[in-house]
Amino acid sequence: MSSTTANGTAAQGGAVTQVLISLSNVSVSFSDRPTLRNIDLDIHTKEIVSLIGPNGAGKSTLVKVVLGIQKPNQGKITRHAGLTVGYVPDRKSTRL
Repeated sequence: MSSTTANGTAAQGGAVTQVLISLSNVSVSFSDRPTLRNIDLDIHTKEIVSLIGPNGAGKSTLVKVVLGIQKPNQGKITRHAGLTVGYVPDRKSTRL
């Protein structure tokens, strides 16, 4: 468990980490169908994040919002200055 301070740092198990990406009240809808509703998320340095859920739960949409590929309909996204993120999307297999 961590608590974030006003300057974007947090204490996790005694170690101080920085917030790399912060989502506040983020929502995404497609054709007036809500996919993500009021998401609050902080991702800190040295943190591993796993997304688990059924198909259609919004996992891929959330990743795209975090990466800046998908724009939210509402909410605020803050990224640490100078942050570089690598992303390799899933490839659909082709039957031969």
